[in-house]
Amino acid sequence: MANPNPKTDHLRKNRGKRPKLNNSVVSMRLSQKDRQVLDEIAIEFGCKYAGKPWIAGLLHEIAVGNLLVVETPPSLKLERQSRYDNLLSV
Repeated sequence: MANPNPKTDHLRKNRGKRPKLNNSVVSMRLSQKDRQVLDEIAIEFGCKYAGKPWIAGLLHEIAVGNLLVVETPPSLKLERQSRYDNLLSV
């Protein structure tokens, strides 16, 4: 049986609700490897939501200029590629 006297005061005060930001929705299809790499990058830069990696937060930081995307120097490209190739084999 449902609670006949539910406490709803917090709902009237807009507690427990995320503010509506009127953001648009963007959908992406990623390979599992790419998703894991983006999750790692998000964690490195503190982009988390509810304790989990937050790719949308990572993209937001790039959009507002807090993170800068630059081309990887050739010497680091090989290192990053080997990490990427070994990511799912672990």
